[in-house]
Amino acid sequence: MQPIIKEYFDYQVDFIKNHSDSYIGHFMLEQMKMERDFELVKELAAGFTNESAFSKSVQDFIENGPQMETPCCTVE
Repeated sequence: MQPIIKEYFDYQVDFIKNHSDSYIGHFMLEQMKMERDFELVKELAAGFTNESAFSKSVQDFIENGPQMETPCCTVE
């Protein structure tokens, strides 16, 4: 199963790099920002050519660092 996951990850990264003005690319990076290397997220976000709610969320994530992200729901 690992090769399939790596192939999909590579596809996501390539899509975001090649479609930096795409709403879908911004959405994809927003969804994967916590699961990927922080430096890679910064690199991909730097290539964005327009602003969306998703790109603003990713920029906030980069500015505050990954440790500042809080989950939506906590169970105690």
